[in-house]
Amino acid sequence: MRRALALGFLLAIVAMPGVWASYECTVYRDGYVHVIHSVQALPFEAVMRYEPLGTPYESFLATDPEGVPLFFSEEGEAVLIYTLGSDTVTVSYDTPALTAKEGALWTYEAYHDAPASVTFPEGSSIISFDPVPDTINLDTGTIALGEGSATISYVLPYTEDEHTVYPLRGVALAVVLLAVAVGGGIFYRRRNRAAAWGEDTELDAVENRVMAYIAEKGTVLESEIRMQFDLPKTSSWRMVRRLEAAGHVTVERKNRTNVVRFNKRS
Repeated sequence: MRRALALGFLLAIVAMPGVWASYECTVYRDGYVHVIHSVQALPFEAVMRYEPLGTPYESFLATDPEGVPLFFSEEGEAVLIYTLGSDTVTVSYDTPALTAKEGALWTYEAYHDAPASVTFPEGSSIISFDPVPDTINLDTGTIALGEGSATISYVLPYTEDEHTVYPLRGVALAVVLLAVAVGGGIFYRRRNRAAAWGEDTELDAVENRVMAYIAEKGTVLESEIRMQFDLPKTSSWRMVRRLEAAGHVTVERKNRTNVVRFNKRS
């Protein structure tokens, strides 16, 4: 009888969830959200059942207070984390499930079991929020929220290159004319490369914009794409691999960096 009770007690504590501590959510331009969640684990539990803010999720990682990765296994939409006696566990992952887009309007929606900070892409305009945030940091674009459901609507800044025409005089005009005469062929070739790319219905809006950028440049660094379009590293890596698999680009490894080359359409 005592053995049965002890076994039942152990099974119960193994499946108990941790005590929620705090969230740090970073929203990227492509809608993915990088979540960092610090969880206070129960001192007597061997395995903690963790439920991410949304599914699907990618690049899941759980670490102890020293930053040492912990073993985990997926169980449906939940994750079982083997805490090994750690009193605090930090999890991180990427998910596209917390944002939705309608026209130019994006919406972040999530239920946080603890206080949360949500940071939006630089230059974003917050249109509405529910509930009223605890604080808003305009310098970092971070909104601090209490526990509970949160819905925040926002608009991303326009990122297309804008060209400003300045008046040219004297020597400056002569230099520019000379540059045009010498570099005209380069400009013509770049324009032809850009014109070689049209909207592809099999690609989404971001992928089409990236392909137009690569077509204009001819050859770019993979890191340049990530910075130009403010994409998470994992999202940028996946997108470039999809474009490569579709035959739109060729990726070459040079000097410890990936070079992405536009494949001209036949």
